[in-house]
Amino acid sequence: MEREDVDVMVTWPPYEDPLLKDYSFPQFTHGERDVWYGIKNSGLKKCFTVLTMSGEVIGYISLRNVNIFSKKAEMGIVFSPKYVDAGYGRDAIMAFLDYYFNGMKYKKLVLRVAAFNKRAYRCYLACGFKYVDKSYVRVNIKKSDIPKDEEFKRERVFIKRGDKIKALFYKMEISTQSTE
Repeated sequence: MEREDVDVMVTWPPYEDPLLKDYSFPQFTHGERDVWYGIKNSGLKKCFTVLTMSGEVIGYISLRNVNIFSKKAEMGIVFSPKYVDAGYGRDAIMAFLDYYFNGMKYKKLVLRVAAFNKRAYRCYLACGFKYVDKSYVRVNIKKSDIPKDEEFKRERVFIKRGDKIKALFYKMEISTQSTE
């Protein structure tokens, strides 16, 4: 990722779905962009820009908790809402996995995905990730934004405790053994 990519990302529209609003790229000031870029590309973190074939910045893939000794990291992925549900995520992940395992020579990649983000979960499965665990994580979602969907209730996707809301997240992973 280049610092200039962040200047493009702040122009992305926000997500309209209230469950996905925290995935909207923040409207940072110029100084905040510098800080964000520095944080995302320092220490045990690294970011990679997702581009279209014509070079348009449409997303990014981040690595955090990078362990150079065990050759393991945790992945995150964010796209402009304009490019969600168009196949770019799967293409970007597959290209990244090739670079991660064959170029970087890492052995395992983990991620966490919100259970309510079914599109992302299906994408990760299609890319070869396997479900390994689940946990609840506090989220910044209003009670009124939680769908009244019976499936969400049955699967206990959200837990409400007073004014605090936790969402079910799945831990997934892929390793060199599962890609061979």
